[in-house]
Formats: sequence, C-alpha cells, structure tokens
Amino acid sequence: MLGAFIEKKSRDVQDPAGYRAQIDAVLAHDTEPRLGAVRAPTLVLTGDDDQIIPCESSKLLVERIPNAELRTIAGAGHLFLLERPDETVEILGGFLGRGRQ
Repeated sequence: MLGAFIEKKSRDVQDPAGYRAQIDAVLAHDTEPRLGAVRAPTLVLTGDDDQIIPCESSKLLVERIPNAELRTIAGAGHLFLLERPDETVEILGGFLGRGRQ
C-alpha cells in the first residue's frame, strides 16, 4: 500500500504557485491559543520518525490540550497509517472503544 502511494505521488505534478499558497496557509495557521479550550477526548497519534511534523510538536499538543493522550508508533514516519496500518487501527480502536463503555 505504501509503495503504491509513493508511486502515485511521484507521478503527481503540482503547480508551484499552488504549492507555495499551501505552504503559506500552513505557516499562517495558528490554533495554539485555543488548544486549552478543547474538551473532547483527544488522541494525538504520531510516528517517532516523522520527518515532516516532528514528534516534539505532538508532545506540545498534548501539553496544551486538557486530558489529551499521546501515542507514538516506534519507527514510523509521517505516513504511519500506511506504514503501520495494523498498529494504527489497534490504537484508534482502543481509543474510540473507550467511549462506548
């Protein structure tokens, strides 16, 4: 699955102006001041080898969102859902299943 995704993305051609606009939007987006207002059960899931969004950013979210839980998938990167689908589903299932008890 990961190989197919990488193959597809390698054929994608993105307009440079569109890509620049996407990066500008990401850089301008800041919800940090509102994180303390989150009241929903929150799972922050990350791979410890994520080269796009470092694991430290996930730790910051957990520190600022009340009662948030951090789960880290060892050896997984940014695409942990594709890299480790079984482990990801197990973690998500456990987290979501708690709300049914």
